[in-house]
Amino acid sequence: YQNENHANALKSIIFSLENNRPVILAGKKGVGISQTAIWTAQMYSNRHLKECPNKEYYINCTCDTQCSDLFGKNKPTVKMNSDEYNNEILHFEPGILTSAIKNGGCLILDNVQEVSPTVLERTDPIFDKKYDDNDNIFSIPENPKEPNIQIHKNFRIICTCNINYINHLSPAFINRFDVVVLEDQINYDENEFKSLISILLEQNVFT
Repeated sequence: YQNENHANALKSIIFSLENNRPVILAGKKGVGISQTAIWTAQMYSNRHLKECPNKEYYINCTCDTQCSDLFGKNKPTVKMNSDEYNNEILHFEPGILTSAIKNGGCLILDNVQEVSPTVLERTDPIFDKKYDDNDNIFSIPENPKEPNIQIHKNFRIICTCNINYINHLSPAFINRFDVVVLEDQINYDENEFKSLISILLEQNVFT
C-alpha cells in the first residue's frame, strides 16, 4: 500500500545506507517496521551485492540472544568422512553478524530493544570506524584461526525497534545510528482509506 509515510521512511533508510550509516527503524507495533527493513535491505543488496550469494541476513532478537548468536562460537566437529576441518576436535562456526561483516551483507536486527546491553556493547567497534587508508578490522577473539576480519565495504546494518521501548537502548548505542521513524501508514483521508480497503479486498485479506 503506497503512502507518504512509508515512502519517506524508505527514502531516509536508503539515503543512510548509501552514506555508510547504520539505521534504527523505529515505530509502533503493527506499523510494518520489520517488513520495511527487509524490503529496504533487499533494495540495497540488489543494487550493491549482485554477486553475493547471501545478500541479506536476518535475526529476530529476543532476551535470549547471545554474543555467540551474532559473532559465532566453537563447536565440536562432527566427522562426516571429510577432512574439511583437518581432523580438529573443535571448529569455529561464525554467527550471523560475522558472516554479514565478512561477506558484505545487509544485516537486520529485528526487535533490537530485546537484546541485552552487554551483547550490544560488543558491537560498538563495528561503528567506531577510522576513516583513513587502513582497512576497517573487527576482532573476533572467539576464532583463534581468524581473530581479525576485514569489514566489507558493502556491509550494512538495519535495526528495528518498538518506539515505545527505544529508551531500553543506551544513548551511546543510539548515537551511532541514524534513527528513522515510520509513522502510521493508514491515512484516514476518506478517498485514501477507500483505496486501502479495495487493495485489501483484492488480496483476499478478509476471506
